Formats: sequence, structure tokens, C-alpha cells
Amino acid sequence: DTPLHLHISGCHHGCAQQLTADIGLLATSNGGDTNGKGPAYDVSIGGRDGPSPTAARVFAQRVASEDLPELLIELLEVYSERRLPDESFHDFVGRVPATDLRRWARRKSRAEGSSAES
Repeated sequence: DTPLHLHISGCHHGCAQQLTADIGLLATSNGGDTNGKGPAYDVSIGGRDGPSPTAARVFAQRVASEDLPELLIELLEVYSERRLPDESFHDFVGRVPATDLRRWARRKSRAEGSSAES
């Protein structure tokens, strides 16, 4: 198992250093895009601090706080299922294009939804 760093911030100045975390969450105005589901978050992935810092890249924007746990679970399950042996989350999301990560997570969500309905 490798450690995973999750940083959450309500401050657009980066006070929680969400851009240098494996997963960074930044509270944002929902702009009406969350269908009344409350506050929203921008989700960034792949950041790293230390001697070779890397800025995280945006993975999803304006995710309703109500939907955030499901998105994070799907993302982490995809990582768990598809990573190389001993591959860190940072290295995994650096190797796999975000479009593939989004597609795999959505496919997983649909498959679980259909099996739950059966």
C-alpha cells in the first residue's frame, strides 16, 4: 500500500495546497450547475510536493458535494484495479490519460447501477 494525500480547501488562494496533493478538492461556487445539490468542488489529481513538485491537473469541475464521495470512490477503485504493482496514485494518474480515468469510472458506475437494479 502506498500513501495517498488528499487536500481540501475552501480558499481559492491554495491555502490547503490542493494543487500539490494526489487528490485536491477546492470548494467553488456551483453557478447553478449542481441542480440544487448544494456546494460544489473542483477536483484535481496528480499533484506532488517535495523536491520534484508537480501541479495537479483538473479532473472534474463543479462536482456537487452530494456526488463527491461517489466520484472519489470510483476513481480510487479504478486505481486499485488498474494500477501496476507498487504504482503510486501519483504515478498512475500521470501514466493514464484523464479521459480514460473518467471513462472507466463512468463505466464502473453504470455497471454497478445496473447490477443494483437487477
